Amino acid sequence: MHFTKKCIVILLTGLSTLFLVACGGSRNTGLDKESEAYVLSVIEITNQQFSKHMEKEASIAEVPTTTSFSLERKKLVLKVKATRDLTDKEIQNTKMALAMAAMWPQMILNEWRTTVNKEKEVVTDQFFEKLCEAKVEFFLVAENKNGDIIAEVPIPLSAYKTPLIPNNSDNPDGMKAPDTTGNLNEETEKEPHETVQMPPEKKETILDPRDGRSYEIAQIGSQIWLAENLHYMTDESYCYKDDTSYCDKYGRLYTWNAAKDACPEGWHLPSQDEFLVLIDAVGGKRVAGKMLKSLSGWNSSGNGTDAYSFSALSAGNRGLDEGYGNEGNLAIFWGSTEKYGNFAYNMYLYYNYDLADLNRDNKGYGFSVRCVKD
Repeated sequence: MHFTKKCIVILLTGLSTLFLVACGGSRNTGLDKESEAYVLSVIEITNQQFSKHMEKEASIAEVPTTTSFSLERKKLVLKVKATRDLTDKEIQNTKMALAMAAMWPQMILNEWRTTVNKEKEVVTDQFFEKLCEAKVEFFLVAENKNGDIIAEVPIPLSAYKTPLIPNNSDNPDGMKAPDTTGNLNEETEKEPHETVQMPPEKKETILDPRDGRSYEIAQIGSQIWLAENLHYMTDESYCYKDDTSYCDKYGRLYTWNAAKDACPEGWHLPSQDEFLVLIDAVGGKRVAGKMLKSLSGWNSSGNGTDAYSFSALSAGNRGLDEGYGNEGNLAIFWGSTEKYGNFAYNMYLYYNYDLADLNRDNKGYGFSVRCVKD
């Protein structure tokens, strides 16, 4: 997801206004009555604190929008809706803005707190604690003028926890908040199944009979994965910056339509569930990125331990505008599971986060491919 610094600033400014619209009454929130009344009162006060901004339209990725904030059963939705028809480029920018927001949830939280609390302390740890206890899910949703969904991204629940929330059974995930670099706090309680598997001295290989190329493989839990990015040439597959030297280094970048049939016989593009099995096998999503990332090649000392020989490379991506970006910053692997017709799931890893998680992206993007054995 090619994303500019300017866009991030505009995004965070726009998100400050996402909490302006009060719920206007709740329905099946999943909270007990006392907690529900408290949470809704905080939302109402937040609305009052931001009322002076209501005359201005919210903006996300430089697109004029209206915003709404709804709390229904187990789901907190921050919806951003365009107020005019959008160009293809604006749709891309809006989608990328939301995707980046999901990668920087703690920044969104801090922006909200800083802005609201300038006049009155409203956004408290108790507010997020009650939502966490009820296991409410957070989503950012962008819609076009006609109400069609452009993008929907989850905001990790754990990002809304602070060190003041007890690290015990009252905390659903048993974790404290990550620091601003995305690394786990030293005192974070590790998940019981988290283990470090030492890479084998020599990896096994398979041969792709279609082009004679060999690939190292790695067994992780019950699954067997390619330990290298796929490099099989198909229509709608590309070398980063259209330079073949990058293909030799990173493999090819595939649109989803190309990726779904690109794996060799006996292998396939992983489903959403298969990605989740992988993430769970290496210790859970809060540490999976560190475990799966390669030992070198990531920006700002963001390399991983490669503890399971997956050796994820920061290959970047190809955008809908046919441009390239994010080499050294991220790795995104297509999955087979579709969403909303034009979107499909993928697994992403980011250079300054230890996590690995799933996202949904337009099928026209160019991402890497890792095949899993049938």
